[in-house]
Amino acid sequence: MLTTYLSPRANSGEAAKVEQPAKKPTAERFAGLTLSALLAFSFSITTACALPISTNETVEHAAALKQAPTYHAQIELGTDSPRQKGLMEWKSASPSEAYLVCVHAWGLSAREFNGFGEEMARRGFNTVAIDVRGFGLGRKEKGAKRIDFEGTDNDIVQIIKSLKKKAPDKKIFVVGESMGGAIALRVGAQHPELVDGVICSAPAWQIFQVKKITMEGLVDQIFGEPGLAARTVASMASSNKELHKRWLSDQVYRTNYSVPEAYSYYRLMRATPKCAEGIRNVPVLVMQGSKDKLSKPEASAKLFKMIDNNNNKQFAIVAGAEHLVLEENQLTQPVADFVQNWILSRLNEAGKTAESPHVVVIEKDKLPLSEEREIQRLKQMAGST
Repeated sequence: MLTTYLSPRANSGEAAKVEQPAKKPTAERFAGLTLSALLAFSFSITTACALPISTNETVEHAAALKQAPTYHAQIELGTDSPRQKGLMEWKSASPSEAYLVCVHAWGLSAREFNGFGEEMARRGFNTVAIDVRGFGLGRKEKGAKRIDFEGTDNDIVQIIKSLKKKAPDKKIFVVGESMGGAIALRVGAQHPELVDGVICSAPAWQIFQVKKITMEGLVDQIFGEPGLAARTVASMASSNKELHKRWLSDQVYRTNYSVPEAYSYYRLMRATPKCAEGIRNVPVLVMQGSKDKLSKPEASAKLFKMIDNNNNKQFAIVAGAEHLVLEENQLTQPVADFVQNWILSRLNEAGKTAESPHVVVIEKDKLPLSEEREIQRLKQMAGST
């Protein structure tokens, strides 16, 4: 049985029907409490990452989403992929040699890269963003209704192959944030022959207040979502109450998941360190907001250090930034400048040498004296002397 609600299209004022499973009877939800502690923990992880993190005004953000392009890109993914409608593309008037493939955070969609895609296209980089299978408006398509990370990996590989077929000399950079960052690392580790660089922001691995959100997530299985856990995460993400209302009420964002889907995300997170260790010949940029209250900044620092067999890596701490740095209109000019310069340096022969310094702070002027000690601690954890 399905219930239907109306949600705005990303590129127009029309309404699009999106189907979601109806709420389970209370008895079925209560039965879910008998699941193992491991699955309960996985619920806490997924609930914690189910909401967008932003500090922009709600009205400004909504206006930006209306300007997003249609969910479609002129990229061939093959007859076995259901993802053609789950793509968004921003083309540059004067494209460079680099092409960016973006993967969103948990609960979000390709459209949340609209601000990033527009800015990167303006700077000369053709950019495409993909809905991870099970997210976004693309989840209405056959074969994409359930969360499927392996299928998403295949979609990304098909995108890259399609781009290289059309333009063999193009350099491909996979860009991901949070969950998307973990996926980007995995694609870079498993397909180094296809990827010329990985940019990952707050790659999913460790979060704050796991025990608290675990218990609240279990309660929410009885009374429904969004519930206690979602509200806790919203308060961790931002003090903007108007944003809290949108995150909890706008059903374009996905906040309900099955136990198998939650567990698959838990497995993705647990595998992130191994993927980081497996990246050897692909340039990597790890980014992390200094005021991230959801994903632990020290986790990104540790993850960066694990990429120990790769001299072409850099860790960028974004002063004053929260969980999302690239999506939800969080991209600032200094961060865009840094990303642009990092990509361009990879296109040059000089970019194949070790990056110096390994650890940098973006927008350092936003860093109060009281936080300098914490930044220094992150640098040391990342292996910077």
